[in-house]
Amino acid sequence: MNKAIKNIGKYFSKFEIIEFQIDSRNEKIDFDLIEFECSIREKLWKFEKDLQLFYLEGNDLVLKRVKKELLKIEESLKQKNNVGIHFRIEETGSIHSIEPGLLDSISEIKLKYSNELISIINYFLGIGEDELSFTNTFDDLSPKEIYSHFKSGLVDKKYLTELELKKYLKAAFELKKAPEQFFKIENSPKKQLIIRVFYNYYKNVAGKPHGKQREYAALLGDYFEGYNTELIKTNFSK
Repeated sequence: MNKAIKNIGKYFSKFEIIEFQIDSRNEKIDFDLIEFECSIREKLWKFEKDLQLFYLEGNDLVLKRVKKELLKIEESLKQKNNVGIHFRIEETGSIHSIEPGLLDSISEIKLKYSNELISIINYFLGIGEDELSFTNTFDDLSPKEIYSHFKSGLVDKKYLTELELKKYLKAAFELKKAPEQFFKIENSPKKQLIIRVFYNYYKNVAGKPHGKQREYAALLGDYFEGYNTELIKTNFSK
């Protein structure tokens, strides 16, 4: 069993997404917002992967302990309005040397990934309680059919996590709106393998509806990094 699973208490006692320090003694704050956001995103991704490992490899006792720890984090967020993204400002100089615009930008990033963290926690707390959390407004198929097809083609092949699939299905089939940040296929498969998953959905599951090639091609091209809807459409037209 994975070492982290054997030390769940220790793992969660050190839980922290990111902490950074601003020294206000400097006349000008040299702070890279892009690097900061990438760091948060990477740590959130690792946290999600760790939780997925707990759920995949842990026994009932492990899962019970993990859920208990997640509930503690969730309660802490509510009480302290703290989402696990920690800020510390060294007030050894003039606080006014920090530009308000920088703090506003940091706050926006914090809010964005606060919601992401809460989404991750809620998902893992809800495992086994709500398998299908989207309504299909895209076509006439049932959510169960859609979920089954893409879980088999993407999650079981380790191209997406279960949580990423749920987010994708919500965005593409219910909201029909691409997210600010595209979904990303992991483990570098050949693009044609991924296109085939979506083509099979269009042809074999949806029944190849007439004149709808672009709409179905957009299920991949408009939502995933590195894929072009118009190019995918040419595959769907063959």
